[in-house]
Amino acid sequence: MNDMALPWRALSLPEVRALLDDAPFTWWVAGGWAIDLFLGRTTRPHGDVDLALPRTDALKLQLRLAGWRQYAVDPPGAVRPWKPGEVLLPPIRDLWCSRHADCWEMQLMLEDVTDGIWTYRRDPRIKLPVAEILETNAEGLRYLRPEIELLFKARDLRPKDEADFTAVLPALDRGRRDRLRDMLVLGYPDGHRWLAPLD
Repeated sequence: MNDMALPWRALSLPEVRALLDDAPFTWWVAGGWAIDLFLGRTTRPHGDVDLALPRTDALKLQLRLAGWRQYAVDPPGAVRPWKPGEVLLPPIRDLWCSRHADCWEMQLMLEDVTDGIWTYRRDPRIKLPVAEILETNAEGLRYLRPEIELLFKARDLRPKDEADFTAVLPALDRGRRDRLRDMLVLGYPDGHRWLAPLD
């Protein structure tokens, strides 16, 4: 079996936290779990935990996971070993890691952050201070703000993305709605079906 075809046995959120809680770099929860951490409840089943960190901290992560199998995902989808000390540049954005040879356990996404400013990978016109894209829950877990997570989810509109939008929309205040709306207008000049519900 080739590496790309290995099954996933993803770590749970508590397992991820135990592994990375005191790591010497900033990391955060993304994906559907970010929505649920914002809401303070589980709204749907999650197959894994999406994690992200600044690209500039990738080598600190590599050291943290010493002894793990660490692979970079080379677009359009091949995985290759991540060499010790190798600086990963775009278009590489994903890392797959595991302690075992027969599965993958953790995926981490590399986000572009320069001088504390995050740049949206799909549209570099969208830039925000990192402090404005992250929040922390009462247990100290950092997660991607829901309006930023929904920007990522807006492209493909899978059933789970629609479910996340529907679940979190009533909890978004006017400021969050306006920020998401402005980003969608910028990124989708021909319109987006989430614009009307945000008004």
